[in-house]
Amino acid sequence: MRTKFHNGTNKAKSTIFIDKTLPIWYYHENDKFANVATMLVCRGEEMSKDITKQHITDSFNVLSRKYQLDKITVNMIVETAGISKSTFYRHFFDKYDVMNYNYKRVLDDIFTRNACKSWNELFLSILAFLEKDINRVRHAFLYLGENSYEQYVFEYSFNRMNEKCIEKRGSALCDQEIYTAKLIIYGCVYAVKDWVFSDKRISRQELALQIDNAIPDKYKALL
Repeated sequence: MRTKFHNGTNKAKSTIFIDKTLPIWYYHENDKFANVATMLVCRGEEMSKDITKQHITDSFNVLSRKYQLDKITVNMIVETAGISKSTFYRHFFDKYDVMNYNYKRVLDDIFTRNACKSWNELFLSILAFLEKDINRVRHAFLYLGENSYEQYVFEYSFNRMNEKCIEKRGSALCDQEIYTAKLIIYGCVYAVKDWVFSDKRISRQELALQIDNAIPDKYKALL
């Protein structure tokens, strides 16, 4: 969908077409359209809640490619997004909430689109996502404080495994299974983190296969 938008100074005006299928950061990273992108949001194009959250997330991603998480502020996000702080806080609690929403959205898609029939396929999809934007992922992993990316990835993955257990057999993981599941997930997270920071990392296909081979069959059945 294309939107006609008038842009110009007191001396002249020009008509610019905005392709709304493109993420808003595309326009922020192209000086010719930067002001138009901001005006498009602020001026009142009706944006659904999901679209607004996506716009904020895209703006956060632009910043996280350049800066470590502890250097990014809400002020920087709203300035990049061209929105008010009140709009930001209507959708997110803080910058950590934005980061985790972004990761959850990707993982939800990977888990639910039925493309992954095995742990190997699942990790191939996750590693492909991480490798595509490696600098941003490195910046996210470098923060180790409260609400860290690493902790969120662990908690999300554990909750997913527990949900799958309930779905498959009608009951949650028992105490003994919880410890084993946490060991598996911690191992996977740290293996992936080490891979992300390695200068001579193995291929994602090889890492996915190694992780798949390390997971007991009992837990593979929960996918």
